[in-house]
Amino acid sequence: MEEIVQKAIQNAIASKKPDSSLTWQPDQPWKQSFYQWAANEWQPLQASEASASSKITKLAIYSWNIDFMLPYARARMNTALAHLEELTRQHRSDENTAVVVSIQECVPSDLFIIGEQQWIRDDFYRTDEDTSAWASGAYGTTTLVDRRLQVLSCFRVHFSATRMERDGLFVDVKASGQTIRLCNTHLESLALEPPLRPAQMRIIASHMHAPDISGAAVTGDFNAIQPFDLTLHTDNKLEDAYLQLGGQEGDGRGDDTGGYTWGQQAHPRQRNQFGCSRMDKVFFCGDALKLVEFERFGADVELDEEELRAKLEELGFEKPWITDHLGDSPGTVFALAQRMISVPYLIKLSIAIWNTTMGNESLGMASRPAIAAPLILLVSYVIYSLFIKPSKLPDLPILGARKGDWFPLLQAKIRNSWNVKPVLNTAWSQHREQAFLLPMLDSPTYVYLPRSDTKFASEQPITDLSMHESAQNDLQTDWTTMDPSLTHDPIHLELVASTLTKEVGNLIPDLADEVDYCVSKQLGNSADWTEVCVMETAQKIISGITNRAFVGLPLCRNQEMLKLGIAFAQDIPTSSIMLRVFPEFIKPLVAPLICRPNRIHTREFEKILEPEINARLHEYDLQDQPSKSERNDFLQWSIEQAKEIGNPKNWTVSALAQRILLLNFASIHTTTFAVTHALLDMAAYSPDLILELREEIVSVLQQHNNQWNKRAVAQLEKLDSAIRESQRKNSIVTVGVSRTVVAEKGVTFPSGIHVPKGLRVAVPGYTVLQDSEIYPDPKTYQPLRFYQARQDEAAEYVKSARNALPTATTDFLAWGLGRHACPGRFFASNEIKMLIAYILLNYDIEHLAERPRNTWISQNRIPPMKATLKFRRKSS
Repeated sequence: MEEIVQKAIQNAIASKKPDSSLTWQPDQPWKQSFYQWAANEWQPLQASEASASSKITKLAIYSWNIDFMLPYARARMNTALAHLEELTRQHRSDENTAVVVSIQECVPSDLFIIGEQQWIRDDFYRTDEDTSAWASGAYGTTTLVDRRLQVLSCFRVHFSATRMERDGLFVDVKASGQTIRLCNTHLESLALEPPLRPAQMRIIASHMHAPDISGAAVTGDFNAIQPFDLTLHTDNKLEDAYLQLGGQEGDGRGDDTGGYTWGQQAHPRQRNQFGCSRMDKVFFCGDALKLVEFERFGADVELDEEELRAKLEELGFEKPWITDHLGDSPGTVFALAQRMISVPYLIKLSIAIWNTTMGNESLGMASRPAIAAPLILLVSYVIYSLFIKPSKLPDLPILGARKGDWFPLLQAKIRNSWNVKPVLNTAWSQHREQAFLLPMLDSPTYVYLPRSDTKFASEQPITDLSMHESAQNDLQTDWTTMDPSLTHDPIHLELVASTLTKEVGNLIPDLADEVDYCVSKQLGNSADWTEVCVMETAQKIISGITNRAFVGLPLCRNQEMLKLGIAFAQDIPTSSIMLRVFPEFIKPLVAPLICRPNRIHTREFEKILEPEINARLHEYDLQDQPSKSERNDFLQWSIEQAKEIGNPKNWTVSALAQRILLLNFASIHTTTFAVTHALLDMAAYSPDLILELREEIVSVLQQHNNQWNKRAVAQLEKLDSAIRESQRKNSIVTVGVSRTVVAEKGVTFPSGIHVPKGLRVAVPGYTVLQDSEIYPDPKTYQPLRFYQARQDEAAEYVKSARNALPTATTDFLAWGLGRHACPGRFFASNEIKMLIAYILLNYDIEHLAERPRNTWISQNRIPPMKATLKFRRKSS
């Protein structure tokens, strides 16, 4: 192996181009063409036209060093490109995501192979057709750019401080109305004195920070092998993508951090000598790029040709890997922020509104104040709220703020509202016992407490910390519901916590019947594969099953009623998000328009329920013992509760129907999320999982005469674990125990933080569920994680039960915690388990090669709404 390396180095030295032949000046931008496949050839371009149909809001960047030193370059590149074709397929088929592929250490033959790939010809521009832009004739960098992006220019900066002919390859693209600069580089490989990599990165960073650039990213092999490499990003005012999402630097002795990209697949002699390292990195800057995810790829990609595989293994490699590097991410995925109005411009705008309105002679005198006053009032209010209004916020570090921000709270609000995941990971990995301010545009600024305050926060009385106040603000229920008094006096939630939970066992036969009806209706009985949208289908099924418990037969099968319940469940979050943008004094003007769908759906829902409610009220009044009704559903319990309380308002048709509608909102979307996540996770896992779960279901049912009952559902411990693990990995909860301080003198927490009245507090939620100290290998879906924990503690019932699906603990906040944990979680757990058990027992599910990714919207993580699965009815 050493002989091969030396030969490659000698060839590289011999292939260096003479200085007299170079047409560029070192350290200066040198503009080059890029290429598009057209008319059966790669044609050079200087710039491209914008795609009229482009809807790009995300960039997925794949970066990989293919290693010029190893032999069999053609075979290795062919395998690498086949892997990249499959890896990028999902992003390339997403109309909102553009793909960029950065490859380092290409050899000349690689450029020919790249140009012959049909998927590259169809979907990409390429920066290099030959080696004319490389300073070395032996190797260089090349970039592939999604043709849905408008390419503004392409240039290289060839470094003067280099012994290996290194450079930075830059491509400027237009996306979401902003200019994004993308750099592909391989920094100097040698540990020289003086070091060369800092000078090279300074040059790259100077182009990334150019004033006309909205956001920039540099990817590649940074050859980070010396201590100064650890601060190359901070030295140049750049963000390190891996660290931004909570990654940690390792010491090279193992792969504990999940961040190493070199060493695992190196020759054993090199690995023993140098250890593992995070050579390949992504740095970025600019408000236009919001980091969404960052992972490695390329592990265990091996040569296809059997003869060459054997030859590589003869050289001493443990496996015939195509390169000793792993790539960065399945795309380092960035979301593209929309262009935002700066604060100085906002202030100028308010003055301009006054001048153009009051100074326009074409407007009558009477109309000018009517037009100008509301605009001036609104802009003035925004300016007052953001910059002048006294703040009660404690003096704490601001998550999402950056050094040099003029208005750190406002700028952090904007960054965090785009994607809060990176700052939460950073806070958890580096300062988990420190309190912060967490600003969001769509909610009050959180006082983000350390995890040690979690139990205390969950146990405080509602006179000190109110979840109700937080929910009222989040859902804007004074505007989004037709009768806000129902949410101020939520007696229906008392029934959920008491009667619904107590009656779960008695409801199970009805639920089993409805599961059979709803699933068969939605998935059909065909023995052929049927492809369905998972979330949409799950929502329809859950709506039917849930309303069997809420209103019983036959109403639960009224399709129009079910559609209205689903629509209302979507109305509330949509309208509340819009309303939270407006100040309180504007809401009476805009709420009637924004919430019009809410009112329409509520009225129609009431009309459908009205005959049933009137019939039941009449029946109740005629009975000698009305509380002994044979009906056993939530509507009947609500009538009985209302009569017992004695307030006639509670048993009006409107009140009873709207409480059922509020329950539809509270239950349908959360349960739908859980079922969608679980089905996708199971389908993307080994097919053996479904077989193992199916065996458990069959075994349990046989013990209970093939009839569902409470005990049978409880015995599905493996299925219980698989669903709980799916919730851990995908929980919508990003911050936990959200409460509003209502105590007059505020609340002082065990950590020493005092929070005044009126402020919102929260504790870490998402980051706890992703913590490797609590959940080993947290990024991996391990369906039997909690089953094994229950087996390990089987002798102690209480400890074992802590790992059951509906249990809420400080380590598992998916259900909330304490007295205000989700009151319907026991019903929901049984419903979800019965539904998934039925599907697994009666349908085959086509295996997914890759699990579709979740979406972050502000502080919410939601399942992929358009993801599909294929089902077919089992013959037996």
